[in-house]
Amino acid sequence: MNEIKDYSGEFQPDLKLEDFSKEGLIQIVRAAAKLYGGLNQYWYKAVKDKLGEESANQIQEYVWVKKGASEAEINTVRNAMNITGHDVPSYFKFFQCTPVNATMIDMEFEVKDNNHGILTVKRCAPLQVWERNHEPGIQKHMCEVVERMGFQIGAAMFNPRMKTTPIKLPPRQSKNDIACKWTFDIM
Repeated sequence: MNEIKDYSGEFQPDLKLEDFSKEGLIQIVRAAAKLYGGLNQYWYKAVKDKLGEESANQIQEYVWVKKGASEAEINTVRNAMNITGHDVPSYFKFFQCTPVNATMIDMEFEVKDNNHGILTVKRCAPLQVWERNHEPGIQKHMCEVVERMGFQIGAAMFNPRMKTTPIKLPPRQSKNDIACKWTFDIM
């Protein structure tokens, strides 16, 4: 069977992912990223509507930091992509392979050496949504609390001596500014 780029043709009862072309698989990954990124926003907004922003922020942090969503995401991607190292470039590989990062976030990596690196997020679709919808509360909590803790959880999973430090976080001065910038250092 020829590789297919989309599923616009006839129904195929024995269709498998392997039947899609590279372009078709990329579209599936993009759809999955929108779903799992979007579901996070849907439940957050539902909790915010019912219980308020403070409760939504507490539950967001609880899910990603305390209940293991960050670890699950890291372990799932590491295992799927066979990322086995314990240095900064290995952690950067993880960032390149998560569906949301790979499809909705433009990242630039600078590896100084295996123990030191800088991640610059040039475009962040979730940040753009929060800015467009005038939602500074979720933006502030996600960027300054959840991502900060999540990045550090991931760093420790790759190497217990790795530390992450934000250099720049939102809010941005202009829409042309970078979203955020981080250092990663193994001490």
